[in-house]
Amino acid sequence: MYFPMNPRQFRRRFRTEGDCLRYVIRRKWPDGFRCPRCGHERSYLIESRKLYQCAQCGHQTSVTAHTIFH
Repeated sequence: MYFPMNPRQFRRRFRTEGDCLRYVIRRKWPDGFRCPRCGHERSYLIESRKLYQCAQCGHQTSVTAHTIFH
């Protein structure tokens, strides 16, 4: 659901890039990670590339894949 915010409210809610990233993760995977290829629920973060890798099939995806930020 979308809640309009003025610039001050936005800056308070999203103070850091991490705040923004956590929000996008919650919106993309509200019930936790789901591999887009096989549907598996576990993943590992590849920190150096900012990618999530499926623990089952090895598929790598980013939080922004298939979003307006891609």
